This record gives sequence, structure tokens and C-alpha cells, in this order.
Amino acid sequence: MQGLNVYYKTKRPGYVTQMFKEENLVKYDADYIAQYDNYDPWVNHFLNADRLRLLDQFYPSHYGYKPKLLDIGYGRGEFLRICSHSNSMDLYGYDITDLPVPEFVKRVDNIDGEYDIVTFFDSLEHIPVTDIVPYLKQFNTKCFMISVPWFHSTASQEWFMNWRHRRENEHLHFFDSFGLVNIMNEIGFRVVHLSNNEDCHRKSADDKPNILTIIAIKND
Repeated sequence: MQGLNVYYKTKRPGYVTQMFKEENLVKYDADYIAQYDNYDPWVNHFLNADRLRLLDQFYPSHYGYKPKLLDIGYGRGEFLRICSHSNSMDLYGYDITDLPVPEFVKRVDNIDGEYDIVTFFDSLEHIPVTDIVPYLKQFNTKCFMISVPWFHSTASQEWFMNWRHRRENEHLHFFDSFGLVNIMNEIGFRVVHLSNNEDCHRKSADDKPNILTIIAIKND
């Protein structure tokens, strides 16, 4: 993107970070979470049920073995709650807030540990680091499932500055499909699914795809 605003830094093709100061970052507290209370609960239910169905196509639960799944930034726990209904996985949640996890889910206080699956739904873009690649490399996992706002690096500067997902001091990382695939390749994962399937629940404000979803499996 030509003439990118000085508050943003291009680190890799298709990946842009917002420079920030810790003291200016959005506080993820009860007031922040409360802004989502007006979301249609049925939309959230079907969105998260679709996420689980999609994940199961590429990383199905096997008889006699429960995969360990860690959801990063679980928020109100909607995805973990849907997962718990099937009783097919051992479920863990990590969040910087102190919101409780759903029943049958274990809350963890750090990202250490070995997991079969790590999920980021509307959370990877919030991680307060200057480069997301070293952060992702820390995870000991076989599979990532990630949904983030779909950044369009070939769009105009005007589009980017008016983009509803360009939230100062809140959304710190922006990925287009090329950028996120390359990042997965860099950390040793291959992308087996890429889509904007969540757009059926989360409409775009223009004619461009709104939400980018990938599933990536660790290379053998």
C-alpha cells in the first residue's frame, strides 16, 4: 500500500503492524466486554457452531483420543461453550481478562504447554507485540485456526484509513490472505483452508471480504 501512514509499519508483504505505546492501549476490562452484550446471541451461536464444524473437517476428533484445544482470547467463551457440548475435546482458555470459562473448560494463565489445536477468533490482531511471528512461534501445537479482519493491501490509502477494523490502539496487526499464509509457512505450518466463510454472519461494509479465516497444520 503506497504512502502508508507513519503510525503503521510494513514488516512483511501482506502484514502491517500499528506502532503503539503500552499506556495508550485499549483496556480489556468489563466495560470493553460489555459493548458486545447487544450482539444477537443466535448469530454468535451459529457463528461459533460453524467454526467448530469447519475445524472438524480438517482436525476431526478421533475415537479414544480427545485433542487438546486452547482458545486464545476466549472473551465470553462462546466458542468453548459450543465445543463443550460435544465432549470431544479437552478444552482450555486463555484471556487477559478474568472472565470465567464455561463449564468443563480449564482456564490457563500462560500460553505454555502442548496443544493439538490453538484457536484465535478476533484476538490475534489485538496481541500487543511489535511482530506477530516470534509470538506465534512460541506455541507447541499441531494446528492453528485463525479468524481476523481481512486487510486488503492493494486497496487505497483512503480505504485503509476509513476501514472499520482499523482501530487505533486496539487492532495492532493487519493481514491479507497472502501475508497470513506466508507467516504460517515461515513458522512451519501449511494452510489447508482459507476463506471468508464468516461473512455470512458478519457482513462487510463494502464489496470486499470482511473476515479472513485460515486453518494451518504443522509440517511433518
